[in-house]
Amino acid sequence: MKETISVRQLNAVAFIFLVADFAIFEPRAVASEAGGDVLVSVALATLAGILLTGIWFTLARRFPDAGVVRYSSVLLGTPLGQVAGTVFLFALLISAGRSTAKVGTIGQAAFGWETVVIVPVFLLVVVALFLLARRGLRTTASLCEYAVPVVIVLVAVAGLTVLAKANWANYTFLAAGWSPAVRGALSLTGRFSVAWVVLLLLPRTRDLQNTTVLSTMGTVLLVGLLMAVGTLSVALYGAGTMAASFIPSLQLITDSFWGRYPAVLNGVVVLWMLGLALKAGAAYWLLSTTLAETSSVPAARFFAPVGVATFVMALVLWNDPAQTYVYLRQGHRYLLYLVGIGIPLLLLLVAWLRERRPVRTATQT
Repeated sequence: MKETISVRQLNAVAFIFLVADFAIFEPRAVASEAGGDVLVSVALATLAGILLTGIWFTLARRFPDAGVVRYSSVLLGTPLGQVAGTVFLFALLISAGRSTAKVGTIGQAAFGWETVVIVPVFLLVVVALFLLARRGLRTTASLCEYAVPVVIVLVAVAGLTVLAKANWANYTFLAAGWSPAVRGALSLTGRFSVAWVVLLLLPRTRDLQNTTVLSTMGTVLLVGLLMAVGTLSVALYGAGTMAASFIPSLQLITDSFWGRYPAVLNGVVVLWMLGLALKAGAAYWLLSTTLAETSSVPAARFFAPVGVATFVMALVLWNDPAQTYVYLRQGHRYLLYLVGIGIPLLLLLVAWLRERRPVRTATQT
């Protein structure tokens, strides 16, 4: 029997996917593109994220019992459908490996971890992900539910307690025209594209209602507001400094209320790292079960191989942070555009052209 989650849990998982690792490199990237127009970029990207949500739901409703990887082959045939499915699987692997790698990146930046510590840490994280995957989607989704209010409180307190230090003149409004703001929005739209995982989660969500899409759009809007708080580094230090900083959000947290007490600050950073691990866990489970659905093999058989792949991917991404950042800016965003925008739009267009009725496809986990 297929394991199901509630609508609230669906939105919680999507929320964690969107915000868990936003604060690592994205504020730096959008500041380098938009300069002082970062708030305009966030607003434009949030609007794009809301529109994308409507596209994902429109597509998923045509195939209520199947994930996107399976009906890609139904709509596009072979080998094009298989290629599309492989791209989705690779995106999930990148999500799991990237979030695991960022646990090490933050550990080095915040706690001064030596290189020799990183490999054992990655190993422990992957073992934890393996054990979490064995517990099933419902356990991961429940943990995401608990994490959502924690994230909101941590970000809100950090933002509110640095407002007195902000220099609002560092923000601009289209001072150089629309071009910088649009470039920054395109960078952030890649971040919102991550929520394409709803295409995998909707067939596993019970009690779907007409208001479900509105609740997910509300989740995207909430993420946009939190991202706006994350750009307060521009008001504090200026867009140029934020663009040159390795992890500007870490400095923002340090300058907030949380930084007044070293033990509390360390606790906040640890929670941040746990959030990354939770996102990695969701991607780990989705990758394993999606592989199972496409091969008619029990998902449990994929847990160990996916763990090995996640461990290797984390090592590759962590090994050279500078080059990883270049990849994330110049390459990864286009992968996100492909899986979150390009392929879903193509699938929706093909489904519309064929005037297909909703297809119910048996899935196996």
